[in-house]
Amino acid sequence: MFKSAFLVGVLGFLVLGCPGRSGGDDRELEARARYLAGIAHLQDARFGEAVLELNEAVQLDPDRVEAHHSLGESYLGLMRYTDAEASFRRALELEPGKYLSQMGLGHALRLQGRSDDAVAAYREAARLKPDHPGPRISMGEVLESMEDEAGAAEAFAEAASLMEPELAARPLARSGKALAAAGRYDEARTTYLEVLKLLPEDLDSWLGLAEASVRSGMLDEAIEAYQAASRLDPDDTITLQLLAASYEAKGDDARAVETYEDALKKEPESARLWKGLASLHLAGEREDEAAKAAAEALEHLGGDDVDLIRAVADLLAKMGDARRSAELYRLLLLEMDDDASLWIALARQLDKMGQSLELQRICARLKELGERNGVTSRDLEWCNERMRSKKQESSSR
Repeated sequence: MFKSAFLVGVLGFLVLGCPGRSGGDDRELEARARYLAGIAHLQDARFGEAVLELNEAVQLDPDRVEAHHSLGESYLGLMRYTDAEASFRRALELEPGKYLSQMGLGHALRLQGRSDDAVAAYREAARLKPDHPGPRISMGEVLESMEDEAGAAEAFAEAASLMEPELAARPLARSGKALAAAGRYDEARTTYLEVLKLLPEDLDSWLGLAEASVRSGMLDEAIEAYQAASRLDPDDTITLQLLAASYEAKGDDARAVETYEDALKKEPESARLWKGLASLHLAGEREDEAAKAAAEALEHLGGDDVDLIRAVADLLAKMGDARRSAELYRLLLLEMDDDASLWIALARQLDKMGQSLELQRICARLKELGERNGVTSRDLEWCNERMRSKKQESSSR
């Protein structure tokens, strides 16, 4: 506060204390004093005070480009994005091609949610500074938010090409991520490998390489990448589970089981890991081991992870454990009463258990839900057929 007041005081003295100055000179000096005071506030992140001073400056000297630009920055700090846009546009009217104001305009448009306009503004900034990576990084971020992954990948790659190698790795990694999201897995792999030459201990790039390799069917490369990621973060059991899944996909069940067991040593109460191990054993027709792992998954199952509860319920159903799977489906339906797939899953388990009365109630519920909630005619036909069958069984006794 002292710094800006001092500037205003000194320049005010020059304006008022020097005889013989014209009114135009006085306005210019006062405008400069206000501008410098506003800059001091802006540098100290006192955006409200900066706006007051800079508004005075542009009133006194409407053609001062830097005052309009700094006013735009101050409005950004106050989250007044439409006012910021107006200030940056005025600066650009006064000085077309002003790079920093063009970037500021892009930021103001982006923060208003006007993504297409923001991309256009950043493109113009890139044209103004063809050797500067900044506009391309900002453009890539907006394109990524628009789910234009191919465009984002190109923008990040261009930014990386304009940077020194030690700085290029981050935007290059973002390009790899965008390429993977666009389904261009071979290009993503190549990009991640370039990143890892620059940053051999970048965990996210090893994980990105692993996923892209899985998608490309290159399981050996995926396994090596997951192993590298696991060495960098030995306590991350999700990476170990993904490594186990890669071994399983390759047909190496022994290594997959061993990897799950390593993960369970680190996180012995993880229902997620026990469920994965149970699924692995079940796929390998190791039913006793599958039953033991499923029991552990059930014991450690929390009540707030509905996706995991559903996965364990489906696993138990696949194993033929109708009673326990039905219990979990009922639990889920307490919170998801309009989920037709859960009602169907429960109905099939009740049918196996011979509970015709509850089955009848569920079939009625499915008719209520109807097609708008995902009930198919095939589901209703199955229900009707099972109810007819139950009636015939009852009448024949």
